[in-house]
Amino acid sequence: MPRFIKTTAGRYVNLDHVVEVQQVQGEDGFRLLGTKDECIGNVAAEDWDFHNATFMPAAPGTIAVILQCSSEERPRIEDVLNYETIIIAWRLRHYGECPEPIFVEVSYGESTCFLLQQPDGRLTRPDEGVYETLNEAKAAYLREQQKAWDAEHASSTEDTK
Repeated sequence: MPRFIKTTAGRYVNLDHVVEVQQVQGEDGFRLLGTKDECIGNVAAEDWDFHNATFMPAAPGTIAVILQCSSEERPRIEDVLNYETIIIAWRLRHYGECPEPIFVEVSYGESTCFLLQQPDGRLTRPDEGVYETLNEAKAAYLREQQKAWDAEHASSTEDTK
């Protein structure tokens, strides 16, 4: 199946036609060359990184628990929302990095995190830790959100002094 990438000019290029990729000197992007060494487009580094990733199907029934915090005030445990969603695939960008889950449906914001549900009921937060219960995971997430809120609001109160 052909894969396309959107160039910085807004055109779509079939990746089957790309023979060579060159990093653009002094810029955060890449030049795509075709069969006759002609430039067939330029792409931003993050777009190339996304399309150059390896995708692997997830095992059937792989569940993620999503935690989100929705509060204008300093977060409380009541502000930590959680729901389950299915992971359909994994995106592998670079060797040694944690794979990124591809969810069926999720509203993924800046303060969102995901946990992987293990067969024994424990929850794993990649690169963070393992939690015995959802309440334990929510409490750890809440501490992070409160710390971030405190840091953000401490700097704003210092600015007003």
